[in-house]
This record gives sequence, structure tokens and C-alpha cells, in this order.
Amino acid sequence: MTGWRDAYLCQARSDWDMWLHLCKVARLPCHRLHYLQMAVEKLGKALLIAGAGQSIETLQKSHLAFTKFLLISTRNKALASQYDMSAEQYRAHVRGIAPLAYGVEQLGPQVAHGGPNVEYPWRDPSGRICAPAQEGFSIAEQLGTPRGVNLLKLIAHMLRESEARYC
Repeated sequence: MTGWRDAYLCQARSDWDMWLHLCKVARLPCHRLHYLQMAVEKLGKALLIAGAGQSIETLQKSHLAFTKFLLISTRNKALASQYDMSAEQYRAHVRGIAPLAYGVEQLGPQVAHGGPNVEYPWRDPSGRICAPAQEGFSIAEQLGTPRGVNLLKLIAHMLRESEARYC
């Protein structure tokens, strides 16, 4: 490995592999979603280092890197053509999946700000203490919709493209 980008990509790929494995064997959505959230966070950081020149110091303080990358990527015509889309088609594609990508990122406890997350218990507005293992996480169902499938395909593609070069 040669640097932060490579390390983040390698770890994102490892987290993605665990997500794929847990999709087959894990009964509870919190376990699967935990690895998906970690994979997109690290993938986003790697892509921001590579494509947007973000500093590692800035990225280590943020947990919303993937959504940020998606929004920045809509200005990249070469990226759109890589997905066999026009620039406008790619922008529409990203607009369709960005809210779901943001929802995945919000599953992390640092972004959830004491609310529902896939890692730690929290108190809901009614005062009830909730555990991730007891929650259904509606986003798990949303990942099965066409937009969710498109998001997962995009993540997989980005990881495949980077895997050969960095892991």
C-alpha cells in the first residue's frame, strides 16, 4: 500500500465482502447494515482523496464522505461516460440514489447523534431505550427497491474498479 487512499479502499473492500457474506447468513439487519455503512464511509473517503484532493485530516473528522463524493461526482463527465450515461443521466441517477446513500451513512453512531444507529443503543423521543438488534431499520427494505439496487450496483462497481489497482 502506498497511502491513505489505498488503505481506505482496501478496508472498504473488506467491509463490503463482509456485507455480502452477512447478507447470506445474518438474521438481524443491524449486522449487515453496520458493514455496509462502514464500507461506504471508507469508499467515500478513498474516492475523495483520489478525485477531489481532500486532505486526510479533514476526512478523518467526517463520516459523510460517500454522499459528498456522489454529489461532487455529478460534475465529472468522464465518470458519467464510464457508466455509459450522459452527464444529465448520471446527475439524475445520483439524485435518485443520494438520499438512500445518505440514509446508509446516517446509520453510523457519529452521524445518528444519539438516534437510531446500527452499533449502539439509543433513547427514542418517547424515552424508550432501543437496541440495534431489536430494530428493523427500514433502510434494509429500501435497499431491495430499484433505487437501492442501483445504489448497491454503483458501490460494487466503484469497488471493483478500484480493487484491481489498490488491493
